[in-house]
Amino acid sequence: MVLYKQTVLTVTVVAVSFVLNACDGKQTRQSTTVTQSAVQGTHNQENQTTPNNAAHTQENQTTPNNGTQTAAQTTQEEPQSTTVSGESQANDATEENIPESGANPNGTTGSDNNPSTSSDNGSLGSEINSSAGGNNSNGTSGGSDSHTSTGGNDNATGSNDGNSSIGGGTHAAAIKSLTLSISQTTLNKDRNTTITLKATYDDNTTKTPTNIEWIINPKDAVSIEGTTLTALKDTNVTIQAKVGNTLSNKVHLNIYWEVDGHRLPPEPAPKINNATLLGVDVNNNGVRDDVERWIYKTYKEYVPCHQIPDGNYTLPSGRVIPLAKTVCEDHPVPYHPVVRAVAMQGARAAQIIIQEPEKARETLKIWDNALNCEVATGHFKDKHNRRLYENYIFGDEFKKIQFNTIKRARAFAKFNFYLSGGIYESPSRKEMLKRCDLEVKALLKDLK
Repeated sequence: MVLYKQTVLTVTVVAVSFVLNACDGKQTRQSTTVTQSAVQGTHNQENQTTPNNAAHTQENQTTPNNGTQTAAQTTQEEPQSTTVSGESQANDATEENIPESGANPNGTTGSDNNPSTSSDNGSLGSEINSSAGGNNSNGTSGGSDSHTSTGGNDNATGSNDGNSSIGGGTHAAAIKSLTLSISQTTLNKDRNTTITLKATYDDNTTKTPTNIEWIINPKDAVSIEGTTLTALKDTNVTIQAKVGNTLSNKVHLNIYWEVDGHRLPPEPAPKINNATLLGVDVNNNGVRDDVERWIYKTYKEYVPCHQIPDGNYTLPSGRVIPLAKTVCEDHPVPYHPVVRAVAMQGARAAQIIIQEPEKARETLKIWDNALNCEVATGHFKDKHNRRLYENYIFGDEFKKIQFNTIKRARAFAKFNFYLSGGIYESPSRKEMLKRCDLEVKALLKDLK
């Protein structure tokens, strides 16, 4: 067995070989100095070749710090004929002496005596000051300076003055802080404002980050698309941004709901609102808060429809009846404010009649005034020649909202019971119009 060891040197490699002359038994010593960029060897023994890039090992071999190997330091067992080439030396070794990761005991990686090319992927051949293996007591690698890196796989990382890099690449700036701001701290429902998030990095740069996670409480109060915030629900909102593990400051937004200069009350808690006959009315306008909000939500916009002629129909008697069909517009339009005013008049009347249902004949006029006003205003048209509304305001849907508890429903039923057996007038349309509230009359002036 022949044990041979190859050493990669920084500048000069001295290859010493002992050639045993099998014929005369005479041993000669031959010293060859080789200066080159790469040293590779070929070790032929019994015509067997071991895999490339394997490091040679040799007993009792040491390499001085200056990288020069002397013949006196080399002990060779069982010398056999060994061929040394100036351009390629065998760096094959016996399989039992192959170190892991292809590194030789001197702690150098690669086969160059010049610095190997260091790539962004942290390839096996790293720069001469960053070679892996052979760490000394100062924590440096292979006799290099204080900069260390680890090569050999795509995930190699290096360190330099406390700043880590990936595969020898440049240091990626990390987020130090996030600053969140909004253009308005109070906002009307369904309106937009600008929300801005700025990230400050550890290289003192500032820019808008990506992959933002929004923390919103309540969740359904706003929506955020890019830098546009839309108020969806009138309430107090807290907003915070998160990028990675970094949280921004919190901002607070007060969303209110105002329609045509009328600010609506907040949505009351159902348990509190339904605990009493009259419920919650924080703005003291005579309408229960949940009913007031329902009116403004329901009569926000609608799709106008109208009828157009659609031929005639002849009866068996010969009488001709004109036919019509309903045609609706493509897009919804806002309700005229007078519609909400009429609905509010009816909601106030409903609160009055259920308080003392046994006095129904006395309070009937209040309820009737609202019903008559509804009929009268239903014939008005807006400036686009559209009717103000298609269906009755005080129908089943209104009653379901207004009389939504057992107490309220029973009170309304009792009110109707005390009206039974009476005879009541039916006023003309002109008279009906006079029974509208002052607010309704003021809004009707611009209509025909």
